[in-house]
Amino acid sequence: QREFGSYQSVFAFPVGDNHPDATALQVFRHILGDSQLSSRLAQELREKNALVYGFSSNLSFDSDIDDGSLSITANYTAGRSDQVSQAVHKVLTDLLNKGVTEQEVEAAKADIMKKRVTSLEDERKIHGMLTGQLERNKTLLDREKRDKESAKLTKADVEAVIRKYIKLDQFVEVMADQYGQAQATK
Repeated sequence: QREFGSYQSVFAFPVGDNHPDATALQVFRHILGDSQLSSRLAQELREKNALVYGFSSNLSFDSDIDDGSLSITANYTAGRSDQVSQAVHKVLTDLLNKGVTEQEVEAAKADIMKKRVTSLEDERKIHGMLTGQLERNKTLLDREKRDKESAKLTKADVEAVIRKYIKLDQFVEVMADQYGQAQATK
């Protein structure tokens, strides 16, 4: 049986579901860690360094107020928590310093839009969507407006939200190895 560790981190920011920066943050999150194979985190955590068994990045927006968070989680081989943290910091620092590519932005927008269109093929998802919209006095026209705004997003838009909300001095990380001992804080 392998010993493993768990990595969790989070950024909190004042962005809710209806905030103008929400769609650009979704594109950023997609580039950061949507794919286990081709995202920035996949390349650094798995492809280059074989540090993790799996990882995820999730974006959460409150539907009523401007409150949101970006979380990154990973399961890694015990004893490699520092390497995982360094790899995550490297990815975030590269995104802050070098930005994203036009190709990453366009691929992310296309994938996000494909998922949004596919969700309209499932009656149960439409029912849930309509219920939520009724509670917030919204319609499918609001969704269409958001889709059009998303299609217009540029590389510069995505890089602007990265610089605006990704503050490494406000990044919270927690790592715990199976049966591990508490480590001194840095």
